[in-house]
Amino acid sequence: MAKWIVGDGCDKYVAQLEKLNADAAQIIGEAIYPAAGIVTDQIKANIQNLKVSGRNSRRGTQADPIDTITSAQKQGLIDGLGISKMKESDGFVNVKVGEDGYNSQISDKNVKAAWTSKRQANAMIARAVESGTSFRKKTPFIEPAVRKTRKEAEQAMEEELDKQIAERMK
Repeated sequence: MAKWIVGDGCDKYVAQLEKLNADAAQIIGEAIYPAAGIVTDQIKANIQNLKVSGRNSRRGTQADPIDTITSAQKQGLIDGLGISKMKESDGFVNVKVGEDGYNSQISDKNVKAAWTSKRQANAMIARAVESGTSFRKKTPFIEPAVRKTRKEAEQAMEEELDKQIAERMK
């Protein structure tokens, strides 16, 4: 019968693995945020390329939808773009890239409805531009950014994970 003798080397290796497990959230966070930053930067570049309409431009209709946004909406999308805090659920670690806050779009002064606001939610504008509406043409800027940067973001995560693991396994 074969005999295997475990020495100090195995105990040290197990201790290193336990340290890696204890530091897992920090290691993953240090890898996931730079990757999310790569995607965010591309989304921001795509927002910069969206067409802007003048202040007195026409409104879209079902027959003739618009494909532009106002400069206030564009600036709101740029300013509101961000990365959420890291959350862990069901064994997955996630961050979300998306819009927050409101832009300073001035509403039509002729509209006196109680719900009319002088500001618009950036998330609503982003969804309307990305997916289109009955009066706005679909102008995707998020999905192309994600598709374009997927491999680069995955590579950045892999490199950072390898670096963090190597540092802790010394």
